[in-house]
Amino acid sequence: MSEPGPEVSRAAPDPKASAAGSGPRAIPQRRRLRPFVMAALLASAACVVLATALLCQDIPLRISASNAAQLTVVQTVDEYAWKLVRHPDGRHMAFVGWEKPVQIRETRRFEQVDEIGQGKRIIHFAFSPAADKIAFCETGTTMVEVHDRGTGQRLELDAQSDQPGMEFSPDGQLLVAGGYGTTVPVWDIASGELVRTLDTGARVKGGLTPAFSPDGKILAVGNRNATTCLFDVATGKLLHELPNGSTHGLRFNPSGTRLAIGYVDGSVRIWSVADGRLLAERKTPAQEIYAVDWSPDGSLLATCGLKGAITIWRVGEDLEVVRELPAPEWVIDVKFSADGRTLVTSGGTQAPGERTVRVWAVRVRDLVAGLASRFSAGLGN
Repeated sequence: MSEPGPEVSRAAPDPKASAAGSGPRAIPQRRRLRPFVMAALLASAACVVLATALLCQDIPLRISASNAAQLTVVQTVDEYAWKLVRHPDGRHMAFVGWEKPVQIRETRRFEQVDEIGQGKRIIHFAFSPAADKIAFCETGTTMVEVHDRGTGQRLELDAQSDQPGMEFSPDGQLLVAGGYGTTVPVWDIASGELVRTLDTGARVKGGLTPAFSPDGKILAVGNRNATTCLFDVATGKLLHELPNGSTHGLRFNPSGTRLAIGYVDGSVRIWSVADGRLLAERKTPAQEIYAVDWSPDGSLLATCGLKGAITIWRVGEDLEVVRELPAPEWVIDVKFSADGRTLVTSGGTQAPGERTVRVWAVRVRDLVAGLASRFSAGLGN
């Protein structure tokens, strides 16, 4: 028999060691970081997928001072519209031709979805805030027609001025009309009664352009042959007479604190609504400025006119040119879309001929290309 080997002694288990061993094991640092790394990778992948989707769909960005350099024409509509009128729903726009029915187009692809005034020679047009009513006038008359599209009821109102351009108050209760004259009638739209007549005090007749402030408390009346007047809507009191005359387009900023006006001499001015002070002024190379429009946030102003660029301005204490867009010799109107993602312009040759509507936007791919170009230029320096 073989001899037994030496007995191996076994130490008694340590209670503390047992207690420690029964708990969770210490996780290596690399394994602890793994979930965070995976989350970062997933987030990066999601960003790539989103960017790819945006690039594929060409979804435009909101136009701003920082990306206006990438504004480009994304669509051309072979139609002449001497006035562009935003629909209150923000998804449609009216193309008002000269002596034609009004086309209603959706603002995604600008396809026509409706026509108003078949057989009529319309030259001015307006939506009520709820779009349940429309107003228009035809050439060669002083009459304004108001149609209730829900009930079919109609009103005919005599502006006593030729070619009366009209505008509804923001609450939809009043309608005012300009035209070629010296006074502006104010009607109650429910009854059709004349509430008051605002007298500009001009000694000679001129083309009058009325515009309500966003809260409906002030009415600005521009005059092609005289000065601009600001009236208190509730009382009819003249609040301010702005000294510079001969205006075309005018529009309040979204907060109602400033009034932008384009002038016959090619200048653009910004006025304080509270006290009638001139806040900013720039003379442009254009022979005339026909139209002005604010971006939805009020940070930018777009202007257009005769033999000049379509200009995007940053509006602060002064007017600063952000971008000058190439333009045909005659651009009669300009409008930001309600969401601020597109800019719509209408124009062409000054004499009747080739005239189109152009849609401008900042596409993601153009912005990326612009940033890449600037980055490459920086590396080159």
